[in-house]
Amino acid sequence: WSVSDFGSVSGGAPLLEQMKVKSKTREALERIRAWTKAPPETAAKIGDRNRVVLEPTRESFLRMASLAGLLDPSSRANLWSPAVLKQTAAWTGWTQIVSLVAPAYPFETRNAFNQTSLSKDERTGLAQHVADRCSVHMLRKFFFRHGTHFFEEALGADLVIAAVGRNDLRQGDWKIEYRTAGGRTEPYTRFVPGGNPAGGVLPARKAHAGPRVGSAVQLSRYRVDGGVDFFVKALQAGQKAGAKLAAKNHDDPLRKNKVAHFELHSFDPVGDTYVTAPFLGAAAENKTLPPNDYLDDYEDFFRAYRAAFFEWLRLHGADTEEESAALFAELVRRHAARKVGTPMYEVVQEVYGVPMSSSAPEADSLEWRFLKWLK
Repeated sequence: WSVSDFGSVSGGAPLLEQMKVKSKTREALERIRAWTKAPPETAAKIGDRNRVVLEPTRESFLRMASLAGLLDPSSRANLWSPAVLKQTAAWTGWTQIVSLVAPAYPFETRNAFNQTSLSKDERTGLAQHVADRCSVHMLRKFFFRHGTHFFEEALGADLVIAAVGRNDLRQGDWKIEYRTAGGRTEPYTRFVPGGNPAGGVLPARKAHAGPRVGSAVQLSRYRVDGGVDFFVKALQAGQKAGAKLAAKNHDDPLRKNKVAHFELHSFDPVGDTYVTAPFLGAAAENKTLPPNDYLDDYEDFFRAYRAAFFEWLRLHGADTEEESAALFAELVRRHAARKVGTPMYEVVQEVYGVPMSSSAPEADSLEWRFLKWLK
């Protein structure tokens, strides 16, 4: 749409008519509305509004967030926080305000309106960011009864890849990852296997203003290609390297297993270690976390692992692709409708008739099937 045409819009007639929008675009808008519409049970509780406000500059984003805080006292503590100055999205109720640019790096409070392109380091960075924000909005509408779960995170990551072709987005304080439950906003947590039943929470990363962190030579193997194939090749390489490391550890009872291990790397100090399946289900809840030097790579690994696992489950969870898709849809529905606090592995076993995972490689489970398929 041209700036001059858009600038001439006035009240009295629908926007689409005034802009002479083509039928193809109208059809796309109708599809978006259909797919983002809240389920009836959700709409009955929180209303049926799907609003994402796109702000083109840092100044317009921060002004809109400030105005939202004035209009919505319940969100004021978050919207009027200094942290918003570095964020690229904010919530007011069920409306999400999204910045189409990132704050300049290094960030200076006195120059809070300075900005940089989200596509500076990656050609599709802006498209990934918008796809991610809209995925968050759609998924939270569906799973709002529950706290954020790694299944929801994985679906969000996979949706960005499906829409844009890759996902280089980085979680962290610089890029807001908030889920909303009406007027109450909670911080997004990053789940990894180990530590507690929620999956463990890693320490914060160093702040950075773009969709990626670190130099090209210090990029995790589990991020290096942006997950163009849903991270399969990256995981295969990590699996192969992990098997070699495990084979040297004579104290490891699974040292001869070729599918169970994945390599982790530390850039500072430089070193390698490995982690061993299972990473899903009840058996993974009390795993010992790797040493602190490897936690960043562990987070990147699990992000790739869960995204690849659920894409595999969607395509190969049953005998045929059609049956797999039907079971996966049922899993999504039951996960959303499950009683609050019910662990996912119980829902998975109900849907698939097979455990989600097992501590024993010889026992049949979906995770060990996935690991063999991956190799």
